[in-house]
Amino acid sequence: MPLKPGDIVIANIPDPNGDPIDHCHPAMVLRANAQIAYLVAISTKFSRPTPKHWLELPLNANTNLREPCVLKCHWVTTPIDVARCNKIGEVPTDILDLATDWVLALVEQKKAANQPPSGAS
Repeated sequence: MPLKPGDIVIANIPDPNGDPIDHCHPAMVLRANAQIAYLVAISTKFSRPTPKHWLELPLNANTNLREPCVLKCHWVTTPIDVARCNKIGEVPTDILDLATDWVLALVEQKKAANQPPSGAS
């Protein structure tokens, strides 16, 4: 069955800087096709209060997450081979929608920060 946005998978993803991590991590599928997926990392390493773009996930039979964790919307992966992703659950639709909004907002902020000032040549 193909992966779809909101699926929770276990995959070997890079850290937020793009460097390899030597273990598999839970992550949410942001976008996928038959070959690749863009994932948003899920982490058990957090403290409260959390930043607004870290979304707490429920522990239930739908997510299949076993300990408190957050979806870190600033930690989006480069394309990952879907063959290396093992689906374990699904994020609730309302959290998927909020996460998508946060990812888009953070990408726009990053783009704006990297643009030269207006009128610069």
